[in-house]
Amino acid sequence: MALTPSLDGSDDGYLHAYELFNQRLAANLAVLTACETGLGYYRHGDGVISLAYAFEYTGCPNVLYSLWKIDDKQSTWIVNQFYTHLENPINFSSALRKAKLNYIQKFQGELAAPYYWGGLVVTGQDGQLAQASNWCWLVGALLTILLAATIWFLVHRKRRKTGSVFQSVLIFQT
Repeated sequence: MALTPSLDGSDDGYLHAYELFNQRLAANLAVLTACETGLGYYRHGDGVISLAYAFEYTGCPNVLYSLWKIDDKQSTWIVNQFYTHLENPINFSSALRKAKLNYIQKFQGELAAPYYWGGLVVTGQDGQLAQASNWCWLVGALLTILLAATIWFLVHRKRRKTGSVFQSVLIFQT
């Protein structure tokens, strides 16, 4: 996979499968839509070692990848549909299936051939994207308001006692 090289020359910008093997990812899904990201070499006991395999090895339980040189325009359409279907709570395999069915319904003739839609596959535990509930947002909003009120109180209390300006910086990490 070609990425931007580092400015100081310490990294060539190419991401090789072997570079991922010592990494741990917290992602639930990796989408690798470049050509042949599922192809690699066979190693006895491990199977096919590919970029997709490397992402699975890092702990990413689901990977969408291509099996052959896919058409950029058509695969982009399918992946956009895949993402659209993921907006609802749906398994990755079901979202890809729906995206492919939408593609077959939209495109006719030669473009409906499996060459254009069959190269994208998803493997893994067939999970879903995590959906945040409204309850979580409500608790987060209430805690933010409480924190802001506490800081406001401390700032004004400090000003009244000493007359100095008290500054604070909040950093929220999700």
